[in-house]
Amino acid sequence: MLEKAVNFTSDLARGAVHKGIELYENREMYKNRMIDASKAAYDRFTSLDCCDLALIKVAVLSLGVSLGAYFSRRLRKLVPVFLAISAAISIYLIIKAFICDED
Repeated sequence: MLEKAVNFTSDLARGAVHKGIELYENREMYKNRMIDASKAAYDRFTSLDCCDLALIKVAVLSLGVSLGAYFSRRLRKLVPVFLAISAAISIYLIIKAFICDED
C-alpha cells in the first residue's frame, strides 16, 4: 500500500517536472501570446472617451466618500446614495465595455 502511494506521488512529481519543462521550452510562445492579448485589450479599451474616464473617477470618488461618510454620524444617512451612484456608474461602464459592440 505504501509503495503505491510513493509511486503515485512520484508520478505526480514527474508529471509536474515535465509540465515545467514544457512551459520553459515554450516560454517565447506564451510570452508572445500574452503580449498579443495585452495589445488587443489595449486596442479594445482605447475607445473610452473623456466622459467615460470622468465617470470612472466619479464612481471611485463616490465609493471613497461613502466609505468615509460611514464613520461620520451626520453623513451616515448619505452612504446608500453614494453607493448607489458608484454601483450605477460601474454597471453602466461594464455594460458599455463588455456587452455593447462598437462595430
